[in-house]
Amino acid sequence: MGDSKKDIKEIRNEVDRLRVDLKGLMRSISDLSRTEASEAKAKAEAELQGTMQQLNRRYQELRVQSADIAGKARDTVEERPVASMLIALAAGALLGGIVSRK
Repeated sequence: MGDSKKDIKEIRNEVDRLRVDLKGLMRSISDLSRTEASEAKAKAEAELQGTMQQLNRRYQELRVQSADIAGKARDTVEERPVASMLIALAAGALLGGIVSRK
C-alpha cells in the first residue's frame, strides 16, 4: 500500500510539472502570437503608407494633366470662338437626341 501512495504522489507531482510546463507553453504561444500580430500590423501599415504615397503622386499628376487640358481647351475657345460654339451646339444637340430617345 505504501507503494500506491508513493505512486499517486509521483503522479500528482508529474501532473503539477505538466501544468507548469503547459502554462509556460501557453505564455510562449501568446507572446509569439502578439509578436506575429505586431509584425503583420507593421507590414500592413508600411504597405498602406506606400499605397497612399503612390495614390498621392498619381493624384498630383492628374491635377497637373487636367489643368493642362483645361488650359488648352480655354486657349482653343479663345482662338476659335465661332467653331467652339458650333461644336458645343452640335454636342448638345447630339446628347439631347440620345437622352430624348430613352
